[in-house]
Amino acid sequence: MLSWLNNIYLFGLVLATIPILIHFLTRRKLKLIKFSTLRFIDEIQRTRMRSFKLKQILLLIIRTLIITFFVLAFARPTIRGVFRPSAGAHERTSVVILLDNSFSTSQELGGIDLFTLEKTGARKLISLLKEGDEVSFALFNAEVHPLTNHFTRAFQRLDRIIDTLSISYCGTNIAKALAFAKDELKYAKNANKEIYILTDNRLSGWKGFRSEDFKLKEARVFLLIYKGSEDNLCVSKVSFPAQLIEVGKPFEISYEVANYSGRDYSAIVSNLFIDDERVAQSELVPRKLGYVSGGLVGNISKGGYHYGCVTIDNDALAVDDVYYFSFKVPEKYRVLVLGGSERIYLKFALAPVDSEGFFIISDYDYSQGINARFDEYDAVVISSPPAMAPEFMSRLRTAIESGKGLIVFTGEKTDLKSWGNFFSPQISLFGVIGAQAGYVGWGRVSYNHPIFQPFDPHLPLPTVNFYRIVQASAQTGIIAEYGNNLPAIIETKIGQGKVIVVTSSVEPSWSTLYISGAFIPFIQRAVQYVAKDVARFDEPFTVGTSALRVLEEANITSRLILQDPRGNRSYLQPKAWTGKIGV
Repeated sequence: MLSWLNNIYLFGLVLATIPILIHFLTRRKLKLIKFSTLRFIDEIQRTRMRSFKLKQILLLIIRTLIITFFVLAFARPTIRGVFRPSAGAHERTSVVILLDNSFSTSQELGGIDLFTLEKTGARKLISLLKEGDEVSFALFNAEVHPLTNHFTRAFQRLDRIIDTLSISYCGTNIAKALAFAKDELKYAKNANKEIYILTDNRLSGWKGFRSEDFKLKEARVFLLIYKGSEDNLCVSKVSFPAQLIEVGKPFEISYEVANYSGRDYSAIVSNLFIDDERVAQSELVPRKLGYVSGGLVGNISKGGYHYGCVTIDNDALAVDDVYYFSFKVPEKYRVLVLGGSERIYLKFALAPVDSEGFFIISDYDYSQGINARFDEYDAVVISSPPAMAPEFMSRLRTAIESGKGLIVFTGEKTDLKSWGNFFSPQISLFGVIGAQAGYVGWGRVSYNHPIFQPFDPHLPLPTVNFYRIVQASAQTGIIAEYGNNLPAIIETKIGQGKVIVVTSSVEPSWSTLYISGAFIPFIQRAVQYVAKDVARFDEPFTVGTSALRVLEEANITSRLILQDPRGNRSYLQPKAWTGKIGV
């Protein structure tokens, strides 16, 4: 079959008409006048003109053929499949090799992972190339990563490159790899073209693929499949408990296992590791193409940073059988308490005289605390706040937005307008209601909220008489109400920070909260809740996304080293981030 390597030059055949046009445009029409004395000369002229016209036509044909052959030479004609090559003959070939290094190729077959088998196959293909052949080589997963600058004949160099290749943690996109190969063939110099795709042929890798993508006129496509087991389980999700994580107290981590296999499993073993120590085990029964959830109970003996993972056993593809996480339990909470004389109740509720100093308290009245540096504390507790200077309110908002916690008790001196604007639009404050003669108690309470989890939901909260309350409204975040159904405790967020608003006061003229059995556990849990940044620190990251961690220590004097769970290390370049160091 006749084909052309450079079809675009065939348009040059139009130039072959130029000699023909010139021939017809330059012809002269002679006027015939007969002279009797020139009859014999006319006879001679007629004979010579026949010879002259024949020469002109031959010259026209030659000129036309010269242009035609010149254009066809540029178009590079080739004939395929007409003549069988003689024994030992070799047709020069341009080859594109695509090597799948997606995470699923880490599955082992006979003790050898599929990617190693793929690399062996790629080496064998390269060893079959002869003089005059050329090859383009690329890795692919979710994206395509060329390893050569189009085509090369440096085959030995490719063999060394293959030794350095490793498995990625990305998925597969065969359609994108094939599209790359089709574009790469534009740079091929040989008539014979071939594409080799070495893959484990996972079904997920064919998303976005159309059958016509394999129908290439200019090249033959070969799919070399290195098949592993279709069975695959994955730890797809890990969730931290709603309860606060405290030193010496058990907590439960929830997790989810996805079954991508076409069969049910009888039972699998799941494990919880914290700081490289297995602390819990459990069994699950995953159904085919479904999800199953479970819980594992852990414990920590000290505060600070901790890391761990949830794993499952005996799965064919091990790379997605682990879900890593990290969290922090502060050893000490730095708390700023601002208020009038009633702040003493808050101070001693957080740090009783015989306590072990779990909370480090700094307490000031508003005249002393107006210049407080909020970024030095984990949480700020404010009681009966009056109208404050705009600069104070701005610094407080900036601190809360960056992740600090805030607890506000309304009271006698609370300026509802300015603080209502501070909490707007999440919370609205209207006015004070109630009188010394009457009181309300607790109404509905969300016992599943971390602040109230120490209390038994089957028993009423310790009695508190609320004589005066601030009427407030909030669309969401009401975690406790009074007996008259008005909000008592409201939670909201400002930026990254958690905020708790109590619509009454610890002042004796407002309530008996300061002498209630609910007061100490409530305020301690509330401070822990708003001060902790567990959710932010354990924000999950997937492969290919950017991660930012803010370090507690602002003064870094040594090199920062990142170590992954496998022990691999790399150096990090720190950078300034909101007054601290980020990496």
